[in-house]
Amino acid sequence: MQVNRESDFKDRTLFYWAKLYSEELKTGDEYGELKQTICINIINFDLFACEDYHSSFKIMESERRELLTDKFAIHFFELKKLSKFKRNRRMEDWLNLINAETEDELMSIQQTTIIPEIKDTIVMLRELSDDEKVRAEAFYREKRLHDEASALGSARREGIEQGRAEGIAEGRAQERSSIIERMRNNGFTEEQIQKIIGE
Repeated sequence: MQVNRESDFKDRTLFYWAKLYSEELKTGDEYGELKQTICINIINFDLFACEDYHSSFKIMESERRELLTDKFAIHFFELKKLSKFKRNRRMEDWLNLINAETEDELMSIQQTTIIPEIKDTIVMLRELSDDEKVRAEAFYREKRLHDEASALGSARREGIEQGRAEGIAEGRAQERSSIIERMRNNGFTEEQIQKIIGE
């Protein structure tokens, strides 16, 4: 599947086909053991100056149209041209499924196709989508619980710190009052107490 148009896309496709074809031959194998290699390109842009969405290439003699080998084939399916044709229902239904972007498009394909495998594929796509939604919901639920726990923990720690600070301040105030009271009981004047306490 290729979304963006590239100027050398045809050469790239041929390179991939050649690589796949040649890698089939192991050391010591005969050339006749090479397997048929078919390259299928599903592209979301117009590559050829024709109206047909399907282009098929083989190697053949240019005048006699004699096929050199059946081991070579490269196919291009141009999705942007697909809506104009209704010739090969089976092929077009599969390509429309690949090209579908919305639930409405999937629903339309499911209602009109006569191919059971496409209907099964749509059911599986929906199940996968539901699984992703369930996973996302579980993730956000867990995140919310962590956030709430962190907020409560932070508030609790702040409360403890504040309580501790208030307790220390209250303890100091009580201790100060007690010291002043003892000083008075021991005959200190208010002026002396103020000088010692620092007020």
